[in-house]
Amino acid sequence: MKPLTEEQAIEIARQAVDGTFSPDELARIEVSLEDNRYVVKFVLALPPLTVGSGFVQVTLDADSGAVLERLRDAD
Repeated sequence: MKPLTEEQAIEIARQAVDGTFSPDELARIEVSLEDNRYVVKFVLALPPLTVGSGFVQVTLDADSGAVLERLRDAD
C-alpha cells in the first residue's frame, strides 16, 4: 500500500473535523510526517485578546488514512 500524500492527509483531516470551525476562521494549515503518522494542524485566526492558541489537530496513519487522534486547543 502506498502512503498518503500530504494533500490526501489534509483532505481526510478536513473531513474528520468538519463543522468544528468555519472556513473564515482558518489562518493556515501545518502538516508534518513522523513515525508513519501525519499530523495536520488547522491554525485558527482568533480575535485579539482571545485566550488560547486556537487550533484543531488531527493525527492520521500515513498508510491507511485512519484517524488516530483529534485535538482541539481547549481539549
